[in-house]
Amino acid sequence: MKKMTTIFGMVLSFSLLLSSCGGSNSECEQFISDYEDFADSYIAVMEKVQADPTDESVLKEYTEMMNKATEIQASTATCDDEESIERINEISARITDAAAGM
Repeated sequence: MKKMTTIFGMVLSFSLLLSSCGGSNSECEQFISDYEDFADSYIAVMEKVQADPTDESVLKEYTEMMNKATEIQASTATCDDEESIERINEISARITDAAAGM
C-alpha cells in the first residue's frame, strides 16, 4: 500500500504540474483552490489508512479520493504565472511528502 500511495502521489503531482501552463486567472485560482482542498482531504485519508489499513470505511474513502483525483486531473486549468505555478508546486510537494511518509 505504501508504494502504491507514493507512486500515486508522485504521478498526480507530476501530471498536474505538466498540464498547468497558460490560461485564465479565475479558472486557475479555482483549480488551485480545488486542488488544495483535495490535497488536504487526501492527506487526511492517507493518515487514516496508515493508522488502520484494514478499516473498510477508510479504504472506501481512499477509493473515493482516487476518483476525485481523476476528476481534478480532468478539470485541470491552465496556469502560467509564477505565483500560481509556485502554489501548485507547494501543494504537489505536500501530497508527495505525505505519500512518501506513509
